Amino acid sequence: MTSNLPLIRLSAINPFLLELRRRGADGERCTFGFERVVEPPTRPGQNDAFYLGFISRMLIHATQNSWDATQVLFRVADPDCIPNTRTGLRIATGDNRGIQVTFPAMWLLEPFERSTYQVSVTEKLFEHPPDSLVDSVRAALMPHMHEPDLTVAKAAKICGYDRRRLSRELRDEGTTLSKEIAKLRSERAEQDLADTNRRVADIAQTVGFTDPTVFSRAFKNRTGQSPQQYRRTHKSPS
Repeated sequence: MTSNLPLIRLSAINPFLLELRRRGADGERCTFGFERVVEPPTRPGQNDAFYLGFISRMLIHATQNSWDATQVLFRVADPDCIPNTRTGLRIATGDNRGIQVTFPAMWLLEPFERSTYQVSVTEKLFEHPPDSLVDSVRAALMPHMHEPDLTVAKAAKICGYDRRRLSRELRDEGTTLSKEIAKLRSERAEQDLADTNRRVADIAQTVGFTDPTVFSRAFKNRTGQSPQQYRRTHKSPS
């Protein structure tokens, strides 16, 4: 099944996806971006944050020593969703149609080194990309498992969906947002209990529980074992 999360395509700015223009003292600039196939029901801040990270990393690899974050301007739907770690980048408010980035056109003339883009086995990303709505929702929510306030409404917003619409489509798939959040938290807790020596209280916080007792109760209800019992029976050999 094809994912129904907001789709992105390269924006056709002129026939070549790129727009070259002169901006006074800044010299010649290049602008390109992504354009959504459908209008999202909410401001797609999290989606834009992902693409900003993807594009900025690509530019850093491509420009190497020429990289200068202050020369880059991103336009996104919601600048507040961009992590503070993007130091130096200029970020402005755009619209819901898609992210755009402007940078010095001279960077397009940087020599291309194929080795720059080789990814080691341990760094492979999206080796198994989501191929269904449920998988896409789980991938979007996974980085938020530590948040105690990860409600159904907040989860739907992270996915760029109207809550009612997403709930309806997940129901057609035989699941709900609440079930997927609980499943993701349980899977992460099970992994940490089996593979690490972290305290149960620390694992509870990692999966969004501020009270270890509440976590232990929820974990036992789902797995049939307390966290301590689960660790004893599933601990990986050292």
